[in-house]
Amino acid sequence: MLPPRLESNQQNVDVTFKDGDKNQRLICDVTGDPLPIQVTWSHSGLPTILVEGNVLTLLRVSAQSDNGSFVRCTAKNQFEQIISKSFHILVDERSGDAEESEDDGSTDGQLSTTSIFIIVGALILTAFLAVGLVFLYCKFLKLDRTVNTFLTDKDVVEIGRTHV
Repeated sequence: MLPPRLESNQQNVDVTFKDGDKNQRLICDVTGDPLPIQVTWSHSGLPTILVEGNVLTLLRVSAQSDNGSFVRCTAKNQFEQIISKSFHILVDERSGDAEESEDDGSTDGQLSTTSIFIIVGALILTAFLAVGLVFLYCKFLKLDRTVNTFLTDKDVVEIGRTHV
């Protein structure tokens, strides 16, 4: 018989996320013999979490509400032997919003301002290049053309009268 223990042997862990990160998991990595039958989580008011057994998922990390928060998992076996692990959540305020989540590949459907500027700039550049190419193509076609104008007898007589 072994009391519950942490696989990582770390009872206090700092974890860092980016502001806007989604589906970030904290795992209470406990073992023992018998295996812990109950894992509970306590947290300092995290608003968007999902708990499934030994995994707590932060649905969306917010620098404003999550930075500096503490989360604790507690594991207990049938003999009431207990072990716990604390997570100190740190949030980098540089947004991770436009990045894809590693868990499910989804984004929240919003583009960052930088992405929008890059897309608009590329469209404007493409439009200028297209107009420039059309202009050059037309200009070279006109230079290569020889314009032949044939005068009728009537035109010759008319020109003769005006130049005399």
